[in-house]
Amino acid sequence: MALSFSRLAWADYAGAGSGGLGVSEASVDALVFDVRRIVEAEEGSGWLLDETAHRQIHPTVMASVCRAVPAVRARALALLERDAAALGDPRTLFVEQGRELTSEVAQALSLQRGVDALAQAILGAARECPFWLPVDPEFRGVQSTRDRLLINFDTGGTAQLRRTEGRWTLGAGGFGRLLAGYSFTRLSLLAGLEFGGGAMLEPKAAPTQFAINYLSALPVIARLHSRAWNVDLEAAPVALFQAGNTSLSYGARGGVTVGISALRLRGVLPWVGLGVAAEYHFGNAARPEALYLRGGLRVGGVWDP
Repeated sequence: MALSFSRLAWADYAGAGSGGLGVSEASVDALVFDVRRIVEAEEGSGWLLDETAHRQIHPTVMASVCRAVPAVRARALALLERDAAALGDPRTLFVEQGRELTSEVAQALSLQRGVDALAQAILGAARECPFWLPVDPEFRGVQSTRDRLLINFDTGGTAQLRRTEGRWTLGAGGFGRLLAGYSFTRLSLLAGLEFGGGAMLEPKAAPTQFAINYLSALPVIARLHSRAWNVDLEAAPVALFQAGNTSLSYGARGGVTVGISALRLRGVLPWVGLGVAAEYHFGNAARPEALYLRGGLRVGGVWDP
């Protein structure tokens, strides 16, 4: 069945015409990425019945397929079929491996689902693609941010530990930030503005009181991509002041965030992650040197204008 789909895909390319356009391997890679990302997202929510799952993901797959030129669609299908054939038939592997859903069986099954999803979309493209949706000869994917300018916004809550003058103390707070940058295939570079605040216990006070801290930063981030997972490596100069003491203290931050993205929703790729960071603040006349350890949940989104 898969091979006949490939032949139909190439026939679709030849019959529809390419307008003199060649096959862009970057576009092929982007379409393969989209299809596998969509399939994996559905698998993550519990893929059980093939017919039901394919029906649910079909509109999302079409949103990518309809934007790609026919030659790119066909080439992407051929690559998926090649990879699926290299792993083998998932049903046969399942029997050979003791009727256990091993990682090898799961990978072969996921690839076969991707082949079927893309083949169905290609067969229906001429009939189903909206007439007003233009085909993009430089298609770079819908479910990723690769090869484009982007804007990231995120916010979150943080738990905090501070060590200063030989004492540890607790606190909590939150932040928001806006970043801009450029995304390559496997790496995004981002920079922007952040502002946050929080309350720290002051154990030396009698009775114990809270100090309200405000923090601004200029984060620079290298974001490493996989299909769904991202890892942010962050560095930032920071400045801190307090509600009762507006003199600034300066410092530096290093941090790591591990996040997972959802499928695109209204032009935005939502994501959620867990981040940890360490900050060192230099001492001055306003306040002594301090080490902050921060961590917490982050939620955000990526938009490419």
